[in-house]
Amino acid sequence: MAVQQQISAQSGVAQQETFIRYRAPMDASGWEITREPVQRRMTQSPIINLGSGGHGSCVLAGTPILMADGSTRSIETFVGGEKVRTLSGVGTVTAVERVKLGVTRRIIELARPNAESLFLSDEHALWTRNEAGGAAQEWWGTYNFSHWFWEKSIGIASQTTRDAHALRFDIPNLHATVDGWHAVQPIYHVMPIDTPLFDLIVDVGGSYIAGGFVLSSRATDADCEGVSWKAGELVAA
Repeated sequence: MAVQQQISAQSGVAQQETFIRYRAPMDASGWEITREPVQRRMTQSPIINLGSGGHGSCVLAGTPILMADGSTRSIETFVGGEKVRTLSGVGTVTAVERVKLGVTRRIIELARPNAESLFLSDEHALWTRNEAGGAAQEWWGTYNFSHWFWEKSIGIASQTTRDAHALRFDIPNLHATVDGWHAVQPIYHVMPIDTPLFDLIVDVGGSYIAGGFVLSSRATDADCEGVSWKAGELVAA
C-alpha cells in the first residue's frame, strides 16, 4: 500500500522561520522525513479574522455602482441616501459598510467583454442562472458557500428562505450583468488581510449593481422570489 503523505507546518521560535515537514512517496530508494523552509515567514502573533467581525460581503474601492439615473459612482464615495439600480428597480442606500478582507475569504475577479473587471470578496452572492436539466432557474450564487452561510447564520447576509447556490470555480457560470447574461469564470487573487472593502445596504430590492454585475444586499424572499433579470429594462428612473 502506498505511503500517504503526512504534511504538517511547524513554526520555529528561535529563528522565526516556518518549515514544512512531509513524508516523501515511496520509491526505489525508500523514504525519509524531509524538512524544507517555506518561502515566506509567518507571524508569531495570533491571527485575527478581520473580515468576520460582524460585517458582510464587499467590493474593492473604485468599483463603479450603477445609479438610478444611469450614471456610475465609486462605492467608497457613498454616504447614504443615494438612489441606485437594483435587481428589480430602484433602491435607496441606507448604510455603507467599510470592512477588511480577513483570512477566511479571498478576492475574485469577474470579467465581462469590453469592460473593466469586478473585484469582490468570494462569498458575495451574485445573481446567476442555472440551466442544468433543461430548465433555467435564476437565483443567488456564491463562490465561498461556507463563509456566505456563516454570514447568513448571524444575520449579515441574504435572509432568503433558499440558500445561495455553491458556484463552481473551475468552469464558467452564467452571471447577470448590465449587458445581458455572461458566462464568467472567477480569477482568484491573494491580497493582504487588511485590504479595505466596501458594501452598500439598500432599503428595497435586496441588491445593487457593481462593476456591471448584480450583487446581493441582504436580500429577502420579497426582494427576489419570482424575479427574472432583464438587462434591457435598465432605464433611468
